[in-house]
Amino acid sequence: QMGDDDPFPGMPPRHDNPIDLLRVPCIVQRIVVRGNTRTKRALIDAELASAASATTHEQLALELALAKDRLDQLDIFKSAECSVDICSSPDAADNALDVVLNVTEKGTHTISTGTYMQGGEGNAEVSWTVRNLLGNAERMQGNASLGHNTRSFGFRI
Repeated sequence: QMGDDDPFPGMPPRHDNPIDLLRVPCIVQRIVVRGNTRTKRALIDAELASAASATTHEQLALELALAKDRLDQLDIFKSAECSVDICSSPDAADNALDVVLNVTEKGTHTISTGTYMQGGEGNAEVSWTVRNLLGNAERMQGNASLGHNTRSFGFRI
């Protein structure tokens, strides 16, 4: 059939060709998450849901890369690294895999201070961020700037 990606449909994948190995069917048996102490598991599972339903190694690799990008965008982890291994369960299917996600969470609080001169006026500034305090990737930010003639305050959730 015209347009098919597979030039030899129905042929089993050759195991000496890396491209063919990506097309080998697989089942994600379980996902193990290590290192999360505050972040709720449901939040992480939601980001990994599409990877959990992958049916080939190629699809799994793509979905894990996308899930890692989404986890990085949450800005609550210093690192998030995925690995895949043959399923360790004795009753697992031959093509069953375990996905292991190792995360290192960022701290919950960040504070910064500074001083500057603007328009001949000295100012002091402080800003703070509270991140992932409840485990849902929430962020609260506040800042204050004080000068001889000016004051400003801000708060953002």
